Parts: sequence; C-alpha cells; structure tokens
Amino acid sequence: MAADLKKLFKDWMAAWDSLDTEKISQFYTDDCIYDNVATGLAFHGKKEFIAGIKITFKDIPDFKVEIKTAFYSENAVCGEFTMSGTQAHSSNPAIPSSGKHFSLPVAFITEWQQDKLKRHTVYYDFRAFMQQLGLMPGVSPKK
Repeated sequence: MAADLKKLFKDWMAAWDSLDTEKISQFYTDDCIYDNVATGLAFHGKKEFIAGIKITFKDIPDFKVEIKTAFYSENAVCGEFTMSGTQAHSSNPAIPSSGKHFSLPVAFITEWQQDKLKRHTVYYDFRAFMQQLGLMPGVSPKK
C-alpha cells in the first residue's frame, strides 16, 4: 500500500487546485495512464499527461475540482468530485469556444503504485458538458 494514501490523495488534490502542471505531474509514475472515458482521450506516460493538462488549463484557466466522496483501498482511491470552470478557449477545432461556465459530477478511479499514481480514470456525462457550454441542445446549466 502507498504510504499514508489518504495524505497522498489530499496532497495530490491540492496540487490540482494549484493548476501547476509540474507540481501535479510529480504525483504520477513515468509510465502513468490517464484515461478520460467521456472524451475518449488517453495519455500514456508522464510527458503526454503533462501536455494534456497544459491544454486543459489553457482552455479552462479557472479549472477546479472539488471532492465529494472518496473511498480508499489498499492501493486505490475512488469516488466523486465536481469539475467546474469556464471554457475560455478551445484547442479542439471540432468544439468551438463558448466562454461559458460548466459544473459536472465526475466519478474517478486512481490506482497508486508506491507513492505515485499509476492509473487515473475519470467518467462524466459529455453530453451534459456540451449542453452546459451551449454547444448542444438540452437543459440550461445550473448556477
């Protein structure tokens, strides 16, 4: 088991709050896998992961995650957080920039190896994300 997984998890979340890619990447193994099931994007290795989160922070400069629940096992933490921010830019030519705010529930699984994250998978409703950005018909975003 990772040494004091609850503390590692808390420190990892604080790194995400900082929006500092270097600080965040220190929590991942060199051969980590980050899998965003909703978008179909997967990053293999720390170099791809860093490039991916730099794009995320460019597109959503006020990106925020707020943990709602967390469940701990021998080498994993799973749970739910709220992901929010404003899409100020779009690095994806297929998705126009909307300038709109979003807030979504996200389920996550993290697998730890020693004191580093080996695998990080997130699940959320991509249709709800697009609706909140005003890029797909549907319900109005919650305020």
